[in-house]
Amino acid sequence: MTKAKVRDGRSVTGVFLVALLAIDALLIAVHFAFALLGVGEYIDLSLAASGGFAERVLQGKWLVLAVMFLAIAALWRNWRPLPYAFLSFYFWGADMTDLPVHFGRWLRDVIGGPLAEPELFGVPMIEVLSTSMHLLMFALFFIPAVVAWRRATPRELPMMRQMAFAIIALGVFGIAFDVFSASVLSDGLKHSFGDFVEDGGELVIGSFMLWIAAKELFRRG
Repeated sequence: MTKAKVRDGRSVTGVFLVALLAIDALLIAVHFAFALLGVGEYIDLSLAASGGFAERVLQGKWLVLAVMFLAIAALWRNWRPLPYAFLSFYFWGADMTDLPVHFGRWLRDVIGGPLAEPELFGVPMIEVLSTSMHLLMFALFFIPAVVAWRRATPRELPMMRQMAFAIIALGVFGIAFDVFSASVLSDGLKHSFGDFVEDGGELVIGSFMLWIAAKELFRRG
């Protein structure tokens, strides 16, 4: 690839990232403004509203990201980007169907006993059980991702490193802070500040993941 094409690719992907972050900033600002005004909790303009604008945007990001990693696998002519495609498809399906919550309820009903308790160390049990599915999917992702990392070429490693940081950040916002918010924050504070940090953080991280994948597509395309 010529230096001119590299500069053009960086310019295009840079504009792409700025556009994504601008949309994220607008959705976050609207959510925060409505929260401060006390206009509803889960109206469509809330970041955490089921079926709301922000959720639809995030679902679209995960689906596009999964397709992009399939395209990267085709360009690399190997399987190593596929764990990222799997994880992206999982995020998309989980957001579309509330699968982790359904899994948590199923686990509670099947096993019962301590799992039927309303809380575990102050954390709502349904949050604990829902998180268990996320951890299971991360484990299924982690094993092939580590193998892919160990077999990666020097040209493949930069994207993998950036994705590793993004996935760790996603775990902090999407899992760790979710549990913290549900167990520590009051309902009012969770609906304003908690959702602002958790769901806003997921939106921004999703944008950076798309940018990482876009850079690799432009570099290899």
